[in-house]
Amino acid sequence: LFLPEAFRSGSLELSVRLSDGAEALTGELEGEDVRWLTAQGGRGLDALQYLSNRVLNRRMAEHQPVHLDVDGFKSRRAERLQDQAEEAADEAVRTGRAVVLGPLTPAARRDIHLALADDPTVETESDGEGFLKRLVVRPVRRR
Repeated sequence: LFLPEAFRSGSLELSVRLSDGAEALTGELEGEDVRWLTAQGGRGLDALQYLSNRVLNRRMAEHQPVHLDVDGFKSRRAERLQDQAEEAADEAVRTGRAVVLGPLTPAARRDIHLALADDPTVETESDGEGFLKRLVVRPVRRR
């Protein structure tokens, strides 16, 4: 398997417990080095998940997506991002100006896009190049 090999190659004290769900292959990561994955808003965790899916895409024609987590980190992050999204939307509407968040990982940007998807007063857009991009929250222009 790819993950244990990667952990050994990087001299990381990590292990993964995989479970096959209906919609995804879920991996729970454990070990002394999980702090490296959850630092900086979970950039390492998101990058490892992205890399795992890329490796599977190359090795298999069809597969379930891989979702990696560390002790509920992603659900706690999603709650924080929900709050951040609501604050940015309130500020954008109050000031009439765009609010820029980030740089954010694709997973974090997705959480914010989804958090504000049903808000008719604002629109969101990713801005930038590469893995980490900014996310712009702006008031909807009245026509």
